[in-house]
Amino acid sequence: YSKGDSPAALRSLAKRVSWPPGSVAVLAPKGMSPEALRLDAPMPCTDDDISYWSAGGPAKVRARVLEDAGVLKLGKEFTVGLRFRVGRGQTGGSGYDTLVMGHEGKHWLAVGHGERRLCCVDGKRGVSTVLDHVVPCDEWVLVFLQPRGDKTACFTMDA
Repeated sequence: YSKGDSPAALRSLAKRVSWPPGSVAVLAPKGMSPEALRLDAPMPCTDDDISYWSAGGPAKVRARVLEDAGVLKLGKEFTVGLRFRVGRGQTGGSGYDTLVMGHEGKHWLAVGHGERRLCCVDGKRGVSTVLDHVVPCDEWVLVFLQPRGDKTACFTMDA
């Protein structure tokens, strides 16, 4: 990505993102690795050459890790990348939709209903921190999480 890229070029990048060589784990309908990972996930969907799981909604459909052989345990240095999009049916009302949930039910990342702001939620304490990012409807968004001392930095990219 460079500063002068057009919105069309950014949309194309968000659709074509591939995880870097040497990634410890990739959870995707196509290209799951390592083979030791086992998921309980909805049937894969494909739209515009992107394979994805349709999750959330009233049925609270989720992809759940059943077995990770220890590869999903985060060390001191990590990058967690997530590609997602929010449909129009997931807006309005109160509460939030979880994107990534951590160990023991602690939410890392969610999208708040209403204004669709990205937020971090501590499920144990019921405390949320709203981030300065409004998630667009029906567009692919990339989010990367990395440690910064005792905090987690959140980087976003959308068209």
